[in-house]
Amino acid sequence: VSDAAPAGSGDRILSGRYSLAGFPDLAALDRLFATELQRFALDADKTRSDTDAANFDVRQQIAAGYAMGSFSAGLNRFVIGGRLERTASRFTGNEISFDEQGRYESTRAVSARNSYSNFFPGFHASRPLGKNVTVYGSWTQSIRRPDYTDLVPSRQISRSNLEIEEGNSALRPTLYTNYYPAIE
Repeated sequence: VSDAAPAGSGDRILSGRYSLAGFPDLAALDRLFATELQRFALDADKTRSDTDAANFDVRQQIAAGYAMGSFSAGLNRFVIGGRLERTASRFTGNEISFDEQGRYESTRAVSARNSYSNFFPGFHASRPLGKNVTVYGSWTQSIRRPDYTDLVPSRQISRSNLEIEEGNSALRPTLYTNYYPAIE
């Protein structure tokens, strides 16, 4: 598309704050198609090798339960709670093979499952230090699940490079312990 990029900086919109540069010039694009059509010939193997690995399906279900209680002791206020989560995932992806010359060879569907449970406790406390100042503190645990693209069991097998690149459906989430002190 860069061969059909417009000359100049493009149109400015929203009081000149944004530029629409980068949109192709339609006349230049038409000329490009008319004069260099061979550049746009379909290469089915290249298309399959580029897109099959990126095609996947993820079904993830998260069931959770939460309990919380609070109480006061003198001027101190406490909140204690916990969240239990069960994560179950199903993945389908593609295994793409390339021959010894690096040419696309085949695509085969692959699938995997993953599940895990986590408990996330939390403890929060506050205490007024005067009429206008309160001290707060929290201790919690939280989660960051892996990105789907890292989990999907897609696989690229390159015999010419002797390489295999694949996702790992057995990855576990990253768990965090959080501390939050504050004075307000």
